[in-house]
Amino acid sequence: MTPSAPPPLSPWPSRLLAAALLAAAFVVHWPALHGTWLWDDRVDLPDNLQLRTLGGLWNIWAHPTVLYDFYPLKHTVQWVQWQLWGEHTLGYHVTNVALHALSALLFWRVLGQLGLRFAWAGGLLFAVHPLTVESVAWIAELKNTLSLPPLLLATSAFIEWMDDARRGTWLRALAWYLVALLCKTSVVMFPCTLLLLLWWKRSSLARATGTGRCESSSVSAAAASDRRDRSPSSALASPIVRRHLLATAPFFALSLVLGLVTVWFQVHRAIAGEVITIGGPTARLALAGTAGGFYFWKSVWPFDLLPIYSRWSVSPFSLWHAFACAAPVATLAVCWWRRATWGRHALLGLGWFALHVAPFVGLITASYMRFSWVMDHFAYVALLGVIGLVVAALECAVPFRAATAGVVALAGLFTWHARAYAHHFRDEHSLWSFTVARDPDAWLAHYNLGVVLDKRGERDAARRHYETTLRLKPTYAEAHGNLGVLLADRGDFAGGLAHLRESVRLDPAYAEGFSNLGFALLNAGHVADAIAALEHAVRVKPDYVDAYANLGSALRRAGRTADAIARFQTILRLRPDSPTVHFNLGNAQRDLGQLAGSIASYERAIALRPALAVAHRNLAISLRDTGRTAEARARYAEARRLDPSFPPWPE
Repeated sequence: MTPSAPPPLSPWPSRLLAAALLAAAFVVHWPALHGTWLWDDRVDLPDNLQLRTLGGLWNIWAHPTVLYDFYPLKHTVQWVQWQLWGEHTLGYHVTNVALHALSALLFWRVLGQLGLRFAWAGGLLFAVHPLTVESVAWIAELKNTLSLPPLLLATSAFIEWMDDARRGTWLRALAWYLVALLCKTSVVMFPCTLLLLLWWKRSSLARATGTGRCESSSVSAAAASDRRDRSPSSALASPIVRRHLLATAPFFALSLVLGLVTVWFQVHRAIAGEVITIGGPTARLALAGTAGGFYFWKSVWPFDLLPIYSRWSVSPFSLWHAFACAAPVATLAVCWWRRATWGRHALLGLGWFALHVAPFVGLITASYMRFSWVMDHFAYVALLGVIGLVVAALECAVPFRAATAGVVALAGLFTWHARAYAHHFRDEHSLWSFTVARDPDAWLAHYNLGVVLDKRGERDAARRHYETTLRLKPTYAEAHGNLGVLLADRGDFAGGLAHLRESVRLDPAYAEGFSNLGFALLNAGHVADAIAALEHAVRVKPDYVDAYANLGSALRRAGRTADAIARFQTILRLRPDSPTVHFNLGNAQRDLGQLAGSIASYERAIALRPALAVAHRNLAISLRDTGRTAEARARYAEARRLDPSFPPWPE
């Protein structure tokens, strides 16, 4: 059957369609544009000290182990973003949406190169697909939105090379692929998709149509050619096959090198010795089947989405897991059996999906498996294969006008649902409240919601969520730590200390737990024990600013003021813009009689936080002690204006 497709579009309609596609991407994600930091956004940006200096930019490339993953180009872009926008999140959100829209446009281009005149529909469905919301609305997922445009440019260039065989076109494809890898190495399976694309391109059906579109052709001729493909002349000794292998070998080399680097970072930095139990080879295969099926189902039916999904039990001997493993194998077998006709196109789309989702189905242990087997953003690149397959099926099987109406209706449904889902990404309270309401067993969502409520001062509610977390996950060190701090702050020192000690027992490398334990011990007057815990925290995490600050306060309390000053100065090399640390340093300097230094430290603290009343007060005292009485009076008047509870200036 020959699809009734319209002739190629003239420039003006193309521009209008491109503008409509861009508008659709922004309409969908508009509710999240003014969203706040979410979850690990702060680790990636505000708390990432490497983004603050030129030295940090150098470290991203020359000393990448200062970070938890090897995505140097992504971190470089974030370094530039931090210089432009700092703590203001709007710029980061606009960047993500713009990159997502660019990917939709490039996907349109790639589908057009593959011969689909309905290619624009593919770009539109990708732009508004609800499964992409997590990648676009979550600032830390810049690695997804940043890696896809160069990957699609590499795909586009490689398709051009298959037609013109020019070395410059091939080099352009390789260069764009390297850019994509440096943004996010999860695209390591791309070389396999190139082999799949070459196989599809050189098939008899693709040659018969010129582009691989579903037009009328001689099935018998295709079958005869397919039999020739399986003959000895088509084996690895074939010049065409050797040419294809040589053309893709550098792509495989890049994937191998950077893939091994990523595995090293996962094992030594992200997982860092934590045991993540999955099971033996059969259990991993069972998990791969169910996880792959989950991603495919969410690509086809993108509803009931969540930022965190509870882990399901993995049993390689259950009927469900056996079906989950057998179904994709059977599907691929049927497509291979029908490869002389529609099966080749199905294998191309399903192959893209399967290959790009393969790193995230549990065959390789990764840090996210501590709390979930699957996450929506892992299907961001793989989704293109499913959408491309849907567009090709519509073009082949449905009249153009009916297909257009179907796409418009589907895009409208996706837009409505995706926009509603994006609304939950506006802040953490909304995100985690939505998650626990939909999945009460999502223990990490309970913990994250507890943290949000704790910061908002809703400590009773926070305590309930911490306790729910520990009921669902008794070995979660962070929940023990936060519950311990909460209890200690509310006067239950014994209960708080028990949870704090349990947190560091469960995770001896949990620097935050040791810092919290030390702070609680310090507040309870156990100064020596506090110093020991805080010193362990800074040994585990040498760039941990809060632990250094607490340690400095503990040393000052112990009378070791010179050591405290040294610790505060160490913090300021890491975080020179901390008003609290400058204030604490000023106090320690005043204790040692270093009045000039204390005045400078207080002034710096006030410059960073003009409303810090206690800094104005202490500065006034230091100024008075140096004989600068008039300045001291003026400064103390400002302190009383900010905090009227201060007593009048002593005459």
